[in-house]
Amino acid sequence: VPDIIWSADNNSLIWRLLSELERPANHKALGGTKKGEKTTGERKITIFQWIGEALFPEFFALEPRTITDRVKAKTEWLVSNYNKHAKKLQVTGGGIDNPEDQANNEDLPDQFMEFYIGVTGPDDATPDHAKNLWADIERQFAFFPRLHAI
Repeated sequence: VPDIIWSADNNSLIWRLLSELERPANHKALGGTKKGEKTTGERKITIFQWIGEALFPEFFALEPRTITDRVKAKTEWLVSNYNKHAKKLQVTGGGIDNPEDQANNEDLPDQFMEFYIGVTGPDDATPDHAKNLWADIERQFAFFPRLHAI
């Protein structure tokens, strides 16, 4: 099985992966349920197999485990990057400042922001500094809004 070039064609494979992750059954199994919801009963690895087969049917037929592992790894990469960027919206000191300042402030206690950005992103009620943070995050990590909605 050849390497998967996720970034080819303007990241088209990542966008397709995000579409699969957004499917309610996949999202519920991978992201967990809300209070009072029932689980799907599917194991996470099964969801990664389904997604791998949907995205790469020819390769999945040859090497299902390899494709499953690659889909899982890319999903974990997306989630890790989302979490890193989301923290900038949750805690002061994580904004558009100098990266050296961020490193110097890592030992300070977290001070949480006084705004909330819902799943649809910033709106008219979102403060300008939060909109600026969002725009900066989106420039650095184009997948952020889709992951935020999940």
